[in-house]
Amino acid sequence: MRCVSVVKSLMQSLLVCALLIVFGCGGGGDGGGGGEVQAPAATGGTDSAGAQRVRDEAFAILQQGYLFPERLPRTAGAFANVDELVRSLGDRFTVHLSATGFANFLGDVQGRVSGIGVVISQETGTGRVLITEVVPNSPAARAGLMAGDEIVEIDGTSVMGLSLEEVSGRIRGPTGTQVSLGLRQAGQSLMTTITRQVLVIPSLTAQLLANGIGYIRQTTFSALSTGELLGVLQMFKAAGVSGIIFDLRGNPGGVEQAAQEEADLFIADQRPPGFITGLTIGVDGCTSAHLTQVLVRIFDRNGQETDCVADDFNFFTLRAYSPTDRAVDVPLVILVDQMTASAAELLTAALRENSTLPAVTVIGTRTFGKGLIQQIQRLSDGSGLIFVIREFRTPKGNRIADIGLAPDIVVTDDPATPADEPLERGKAQLRR
Repeated sequence: MRCVSVVKSLMQSLLVCALLIVFGCGGGGDGGGGGEVQAPAATGGTDSAGAQRVRDEAFAILQQGYLFPERLPRTAGAFANVDELVRSLGDRFTVHLSATGFANFLGDVQGRVSGIGVVISQETGTGRVLITEVVPNSPAARAGLMAGDEIVEIDGTSVMGLSLEEVSGRIRGPTGTQVSLGLRQAGQSLMTTITRQVLVIPSLTAQLLANGIGYIRQTTFSALSTGELLGVLQMFKAAGVSGIIFDLRGNPGGVEQAAQEEADLFIADQRPPGFITGLTIGVDGCTSAHLTQVLVRIFDRNGQETDCVADDFNFFTLRAYSPTDRAVDVPLVILVDQMTASAAELLTAALRENSTLPAVTVIGTRTFGKGLIQQIQRLSDGSGLIFVIREFRTPKGNRIADIGLAPDIVVTDDPATPADEPLERGKAQLRR
C-alpha cells in the first residue's frame, strides 16, 4: 500500500508508514501512520512539579498536531496535570494512559498482551462496556465469561465515565496478578476474580461453511492481522470457495495500517506503468486516473489530503505480494453493526467502494462512525498520550466520523431468537 499527498503544486511526498495504533500514512507522521512512538527515558513525575512538567510536554504535543486546535486552551497553566488537560478537550478519542496502561496498550497493538482474554466495546450514549468476544481457552473463558456480558466494575470501581482505553488498561496487568470484575450476565449480577496471563491474541478466526462459503470473523486489527488473513485466504483459494463472508461486527478497530494492508490483499494494483508513488497532482488529484484503487483518503488539520492506494506491497514484511497472495476473485459479504468502528470501517469502505466484479455487499446495521486517526506518544514519565491527529474518509471522499457507514442491506440480529439473522442473510446473498 502506498500513500500520495495531494497538494496544490507538484512535489515529492514523504512516504512514512509506521505501525502503531493509528494510521500509517502520510507526510511526516500521523496518528497511527507516520506516528512513530517516541520513547524517552521514564523520569517519574508523581510530584506536583513533575506532573506539571509532563502536562506541559503533552500540551506542546497537542499544539503541534491535534486535529482540533480550536479546542485547546490558550495555556496549560490552569490544569494540575495531563488528565485535567485532556478532559478539558471534551474529546472521547483523546486520552491519557498511565505508564502501566500504556504498556498494556502497546502489547495489544503487537498482538501479545497480559490479561484475561476478552474483546470489549463501549456503547455510544450509555457508555456501557460490553464483552464482544472471549478468547477460547483463556482465563476469561475458564471463568465463564461470555460475549454479551456487561462489565460494571473493576476491582471495586465502577467503569462508568471511563474511556474504553481506561477500562482495558485496568483489566490488564502483570502476569500472575488478579483482577476482580463485577458483571451483568443474562440479567444477573455476579462477581468473579481472574488471574491474568500472557496471551497471543489472534485477530481473526475462519471456517468453511456449507455450499462452499468461507467465513472470517475478525475482532481487532493488530500487527499480526495481515499475515493471519493472508493464510486464511490462501486456505480458501485451495478449497475453491465460491464466496466469502467477512464478519466485522463488534470490531472496534486497532492498527489502521493493518486495515489498509488487508484491503490491498483484495484490491489489485492498477497504477499505470511508470507511475511514481508520492508524486502529487493537485487538489483535484483524487479524481485523476493516476490515483485509481484508492484505499482511503486522509486529511490533516490544514485540509491537506493524502491518498493511500493499492500497490501489492506488504508494509509489515517489506516485500511485494506474490501472485498467489493477491486478489480474491469471489463475491464478498461484509457483516457490520453499530460496534464496527475505525479500522473496520476503513476496510469496509475500501472494499465496497473499489468493488467491480465480483460484488461486495455490506449487510447489517449502520456502523459506529469513527473516521479519525489517533497518534500515540510516550511521555517522559512513561505514560502515554493518545490523541486525534487526522481524519480519514472513504475512497469516494465520503465522511465517516460521526456518521458511520450505511449497509447495502439492513438486517438486525434479533437477540430473542437463536438464529444469527445477518449471517443467514449473508449466506443467502452468496447463494443467489
